Amino acid sequence: MKKRVLYFDLLKVIAIIFVILIHVISEYWDNLDVNSNTFIVLSILDSISRFCVPVYFMVSGALFLNEEKKVTIKDVLKKYVPRILLLFVFWNIVYSFINIFVNKDVVTFKMICGVFLDTILGKGIFHLYFLPIIIGFYLCLPILKQITKEENKNILKYLIIVLFIFFGFNRIANYLFNVSLSYTIVFSKYLIYFILGYYLNTFNISKKNTNTIYILGIIGLIITMVGTIISSKANGITDVFFKYDTFNVILYSASVFLFAKNYFTRFNEKLLMVLSQTNLGVYLIHGLVLGLLEYTKLFNIIDSTSITLSVIINSVIIYILSTACVYVLMKIPYIKKIVSI
Repeated sequence: MKKRVLYFDLLKVIAIIFVILIHVISEYWDNLDVNSNTFIVLSILDSISRFCVPVYFMVSGALFLNEEKKVTIKDVLKKYVPRILLLFVFWNIVYSFINIFVNKDVVTFKMICGVFLDTILGKGIFHLYFLPIIIGFYLCLPILKQITKEENKNILKYLIIVLFIFFGFNRIANYLFNVSLSYTIVFSKYLIYFILGYYLNTFNISKKNTNTIYILGIIGLIITMVGTIISSKANGITDVFFKYDTFNVILYSASVFLFAKNYFTRFNEKLLMVLSQTNLGVYLIHGLVLGLLEYTKLFNIIDSTSITLSVIINSVIIYILSTACVYVLMKIPYIKKIVSI
């Protein structure tokens, strides 16, 4: 059995906690006064959390694009894609109908057809957009694996630079200066994370370049924080600097991944394996737990303290409850297929 890469597991566990933190913050953030200290603190917390989704993609890239992992078209179409597709179809329909129930909408045949059509088209509700992206990555695997070979290091550098330029600056340039690049790149804007994950994991990065990436990552984080706060004060609440296809988030995420590779070398492996195995399920189910806390007004009990403290406490509670639920569900035959792969 191949030895697990500890920092991959640890990154995924940390990332899911920050995913939950982002979603809890979003319950408050849009309604805050941009001049309040709470808005500033939550904007900083949200900025710090923005590596979470990118590192999921980076870990996937590092795992699947590794030359030692053999992936055939048959594997993709009969193994990898069906597993994720099943999860997406099930949970997208579940969340869609829960959303209808919570909003007290009148259920019509047209509405039901709309739910199924959106699911077929890969339009993920809430946080489920993540799954169609993974499906797209899997479908491209046989092609990408022809590029991501150690002898193609320079080609990979070139591809990373091209993707960084065309996707990293477009959104912010459009927001700040109302200009955008009209050139089109055939690959998805998220591809840079899969390639980066493979590159940073596979190749030895010199100390000089490592330090440069760390510095650029810190700069990226600062730009995310300061850009969000200043632009929100000037133009009303905006999350453009939070987006995953911005240069600041790309730089920050790359630095977090590389830092984990270099320093996340020790942890309780048994505990980490358990938490890592529940990770996907927690991602899928935490929205239900969050919604339940809201619907039953349990959020209001905790909100008697400061909003910032409430966000942190609620996030921890949601993570613990979600992990416990997934752990139990994974013990049940057949049911485990909807919370794990």
